Amino acid sequence: MAPWPQRRSSQGSLFVRSVWKITKLDQHYVDPRLVDLYDIENPRGADTDFYVHLAAELNARQIIDLGCGTGLLTRELAVHGRQVVGVDPSPAMLAVARQKPGAERVQWVEGDASVLGTPEADLVLMTGNVAQVFLDDAEWAATLRAIRAALQSGGHLAFESRNPDDRAQRAPRERWNRAATYERFDSPHGPMECWLELLSVGNGRVRFEGHNVFTATGEVVVA
Repeated sequence: MAPWPQRRSSQGSLFVRSVWKITKLDQHYVDPRLVDLYDIENPRGADTDFYVHLAAELNARQIIDLGCGTGLLTRELAVHGRQVVGVDPSPAMLAVARQKPGAERVQWVEGDASVLGTPEADLVLMTGNVAQVFLDDAEWAATLRAIRAALQSGGHLAFESRNPDDRAQRAPRERWNRAATYERFDSPHGPMECWLELLSVGNGRVRFEGHNVFTATGEVVVA
């Protein structure tokens, strides 16, 4: 499979500019111990089936998974001669992705939407919470422009967002608190306790933080 075309600056750098403007990645995507939990907390599900079926329905041959994380979906898409690229700004997430079975079928790229390059893709995906990273219209518009530049004529972008009609989303105080979200489980790094705490609601945004306790040592990582 030929390498994915890459847009480069005059200095030869793959990274042309930052679209996401992420100055600090969430600890869930940085701390290797929390990254190890990602696939445990986010296993294969109905959303995976949806995107696999969508790619087949569109007969997509060149696919970009933007914000691919540990590559669960990315690797599943990389079959039947497809050319698939997984893009993510987290080196720790990509390190896990590269160790998974089937990782050799995917081209993994560290970066954001600015690295997508010339119009070669016929399908770009932003699954899970990726499309919710952008907190203002300017960032969202810049990302959409970069995606449009990477798509062939007639190509498709598929992404997901919160359902405003979901009562749980409209009542975060009922959903995002310790009582409703507390979990205790065994992890590759020993027993853990995890929960969410709501910080604020206002101006169209909900702020909360995740508490991750490594029970054996008592260490707490807040993300």
